[in-house]
Amino acid sequence: MELKQNDMPVVFLQPGEYYISRKPEIIVTVLGSCVSVVLYSKESDVCGITHSQLPSCSYGSECCRRCDESYRYTDCSIIRLVQKMEESKIDIKTLGAKVFGGAGLIASNSAVKDKIGRRNIEVALGTLAKEGIKVISRDTGGSKGRKLFLNSKTKEVLIKKLQ
Repeated sequence: MELKQNDMPVVFLQPGEYYISRKPEIIVTVLGSCVSVVLYSKESDVCGITHSQLPSCSYGSECCRRCDESYRYTDCSIIRLVQKMEESKIDIKTLGAKVFGGAGLIASNSAVKDKIGRRNIEVALGTLAKEGIKVISRDTGGSKGRKLFLNSKTKEVLIKKLQ
């Protein structure tokens, strides 16, 4: 995918945020152990993306209803994004997902970092399966961070591995 950023506005997605696009634009985010999930339907111009930092919050199944920071958590961010897509009149049965991130980065406590990345991936894939959403593609794990570029018009994703 070639990025023609002059043709489309660019939106930068911060950790703990989600974004729903209804028009052509490039959504950019940077991932380490965090995970981004892209939800889209071939039957709609709408697509959504999350940037979650941690696998699950301490509220468990109540997180989506009680937590003010639910987009920080992989499970809640996916559930809430599915709800937002439904509110946008998207038939959930037509959704596909792309999953990115979850690297095990070298840090002073690399065992913890690696575990967070792996758990983020596991929780993302498990939550998508529970929601009945098929994973179309993924680029997860490894030891390098990623810079993600989502073209909301084509639903294509360009990944640049970070050094």
